[in-house]
Amino acid sequence: DVPTLVNRRCLWHEGPRQVWRMAIARREGALPSISVHAGDNEELTAVVSRVQTLIIEESVRPQDILLLCPTNERARQYGVALRRAAILGVDSVHVTDTERDARLCRPGHLTISTVHSSKGLDAYFVLIASANEFPTTVEGRASFYVGCTRAIEYLEVFATRSDNLVPEIRDSFSYFEQHPQPDQAPDT
Repeated sequence: DVPTLVNRRCLWHEGPRQVWRMAIARREGALPSISVHAGDNEELTAVVSRVQTLIIEESVRPQDILLLCPTNERARQYGVALRRAAILGVDSVHVTDTERDARLCRPGHLTISTVHSSKGLDAYFVLIASANEFPTTVEGRASFYVGCTRAIEYLEVFATRSDNLVPEIRDSFSYFEQHPQPDQAPDT
């Protein structure tokens, strides 16, 4: 429970925003990142390039990558682009909207899904496309949160404009870049 974790100095509030920090279940590795592109085609090119880099240069298995989109239309667009890219090592590109009965995250297969359809899934590498299409409503924030929590080790976010949730995402990501997680609570 929270009071016990606070008393044991494993959990505390920090900074002017009163962000909860914890010294248990520490994450290591790359911090989440966000990039904003000049338009839909530029974002599409950047995502395809990132998937190619992960698979070809960084030896990430296709089944360990999950590409999430806010809408089925976006997921289908990315499916077409990734199939055209014909990335070496990718046996097929599975878009959950068009192939509903197929098993997800199969060996050699790259999975593209809407955030809504991804509940219960997780992957080592999660890429979220078109983040600017998530509205600032409670539902939009919850949907984006679900997408972020699919990532086991790595999260990268792409957008085409700096509106809707994008400024908040940038602020959150930069806060944790500037304030690394301490090993224990500060002396009070």
